[in-house]
Amino acid sequence: NGRDFILCEYQAPPAVELKNVQQVRAVYNTGKDRWELQVVCEKEIAAESPGEKVAGVDLGICNPAAVAFPDDALLYPGNRLREDKHYFQREEYQTEGSHGLSRTAEWAREKLSRRKDHFLHALSKDIVERCVEHDIGTLVVGDPSGVDEDDWGRHGNKRLANWAYKRLMNLLEYKARERGIEVKMPDERGTSSSCSVCGNKDRDSRIERGLWKCDRCGVVAHGDVNGADNIRQETLSVTPPLGDS
Repeated sequence: NGRDFILCEYQAPPAVELKNVQQVRAVYNTGKDRWELQVVCEKEIAAESPGEKVAGVDLGICNPAAVAFPDDALLYPGNRLREDKHYFQREEYQTEGSHGLSRTAEWAREKLSRRKDHFLHALSKDIVERCVEHDIGTLVVGDPSGVDEDDWGRHGNKRLANWAYKRLMNLLEYKARERGIEVKMPDERGTSSSCSVCGNKDRDSRIERGLWKCDRCGVVAHGDVNGADNIRQETLSVTPPLGDS
């Protein structure tokens, strides 16, 4: 498996001083058909905060991320992830041999993994860059941990199994901290069933998958953006809501 690695013991010569080394590992590079040695180090980066504003991030399956700024919002659809999964898994299953994975099936599985990893890197990088542009000093990412402990049926459980929210959270955290942005990850439960403007709790306000309309104050927003704005406001004592989005 091209994603496996072997942890290595190492010993430096007496004249060589190693600092902040986390681990040394041998990783097989399938593209170059060779083993490579990787040295993982910890490096502290001093970066100035872009500002004092707060942004909230709601993570999801259909839309990997929705971001609420104090005066703007971003929605990142997951169409490409779903198209890749459909195409490469079809290639894998159609070429799987009776004695295990064929070379084509192995290629399809590894290609899908690389494309998914690239997507998550690009997504997290763009979110952080937009935060810098909006003078965001604190990024609040709703933690959906626990949602995969419930039974969502055969189709729902299958989609949850492919949801890489922990990977995306890790990428957002280290990329944001590199830019001087503080990261908080509170529990997101309840943020999708409350109005981000008036606080009214009503699950029926989510009329469709992407539409939120509050029966009390009348605000209309994308459901994921409404959740992201609730997450943003959780860390603030007084904050103006985003409103219609």
